[in-house]
Amino acid sequence: MVGNCASLVTASVDAPRRRCGFEPSQPRARHRRWAPISIGLTPRTRSKCLCQYFNGMGLHPDLGNVPSWIGAGSLLLAFRIFLRDRTHSDRAQVDAIGIWGVIRRIDFLPVNPRNDDIEFQIKVRNAKDLPVEVHHIAFTFDTRWLVPWEEATGSEVPVRDEQAGKPDVMRFLGPIGIPPQETWESQWFTVNLTHAAPAADAGLSFLDTGVKTVIVYALVVENAGIRWESRQRQGKPAKRIRWYSRSGAYYPADWQNPNGRRLRIAKARATVLARRFRNRSPSRELSKG
Repeated sequence: MVGNCASLVTASVDAPRRRCGFEPSQPRARHRRWAPISIGLTPRTRSKCLCQYFNGMGLHPDLGNVPSWIGAGSLLLAFRIFLRDRTHSDRAQVDAIGIWGVIRRIDFLPVNPRNDDIEFQIKVRNAKDLPVEVHHIAFTFDTRWLVPWEEATGSEVPVRDEQAGKPDVMRFLGPIGIPPQETWESQWFTVNLTHAAPAADAGLSFLDTGVKTVIVYALVVENAGIRWESRQRQGKPAKRIRWYSRSGAYYPADWQNPNGRRLRIAKARATVLARRFRNRSPSRELSKG
């Protein structure tokens, strides 16, 4: 009776191995559950054995078919299009706000003595039927300079090469309330751009590309009270500012994220302390010792 039971168990264990292409006379590897599947099998037989193994465990994975995958992709695409249209509709009032600068040169002819002073004016246009508030405008100037060549400085007519100027400082303007369908104009300001010259003997270019106003960003509050950041310099659409949004370093205090502001203050204090520690003179340390 015991012998019959043993033969029955051996037959039940070796049955799947015969279906996978093995004979019962082949030695079985101990403590290696995947040995019959990974040794001496063709790819087709191996996949068949894997399917039988998972079916024996009660796992029946169903990856679907091509129409199911196409339907799932269409649903995701429709959801993406819905989010895009919703964002465009929310951003419609902010996209209708135009901000630009007007430059007026002062004695910019090449025959005149060097003069790096310019006059500029900022204009804001609200093309919508609702009022808006431009709380903060950050802008700077992009300059081009005429630098004389070293080998031509002693000639009668010096030859100059046009080069880009150094980065200008960040300038700010606001807050400004703009009624519907109106254009706001600031007063004329005079500014000197000598600090942006790439060389001491460089002169501001007299061409139209000599000075350009670059609008870095603007913080706008629409009629519904929603805050936005227009990013003209980056060439990106306006971004809505929420309570968890990351704020810029030059944002007003009431527009900054409290947590981010604390981190920036802590970082600035740590930088100051590290600079003071590096600048400590060795003579003071020796005198204290």
